[in-house]
Amino acid sequence: MRGFFGLDEQTRPGFGQARVAVQVRGPETPQRYAELQAAVDAHCPVLDLFTNPTTVRTALTVVRLPEQASILDRPGKDGEGRTT
Repeated sequence: MRGFFGLDEQTRPGFGQARVAVQVRGPETPQRYAELQAAVDAHCPVLDLFTNPTTVRTALTVVRLPEQASILDRPGKDGEGRTT
């Protein structure tokens, strides 16, 4: 949490490890379920995202509604409350 809250710049804000536990019940043999796990792991986009370098791009769009304008944007007053 220290990295997430910016309290320690040397600590990553993200996770150091992720664990997944799956429990199955059914008529197949343990070997068949192991084969299923291998097939799912080989084609899972979430697992791929976590296990391979992935370029991430962020974009910010700010849309301000008229009632959300700051005091500086409102006619008649400056930031100190003085009439302009």
